[in-house]
Amino acid sequence: MSDVIATIEPTEQGLALAGDLVYKTVPDLVQLGETALTNHSSSEVIINCSEVKRLDSAGVSLLLEWTRFCTENNKSITLVGFPQQARSLIETFKLGELFKLA
Repeated sequence: MSDVIATIEPTEQGLALAGDLVYKTVPDLVQLGETALTNHSSSEVIINCSEVKRLDSAGVSLLLEWTRFCTENNKSITLVGFPQQARSLIETFKLGELFKLA
């Protein structure tokens, strides 16, 4: 079985995510993401999800946490390149109104 890997990289617009946002990878990403969001100078944050391969409920929870974190820090957050599988998961959980998807 291949390794489950997720990466987060700061970008000019916000963050770029890649890999698997799943139960095994999410705990390591929570604080890394919040640090990157804190260091992002703009009040508008774009999270590029186009390289996300898999996303489960833990990944959705991570994105909800970052959305809450941004709201508390007066930043708006937009998710771009969101995979269809992830959109379906968000629709299943009826969380669409909590995310700004582009």
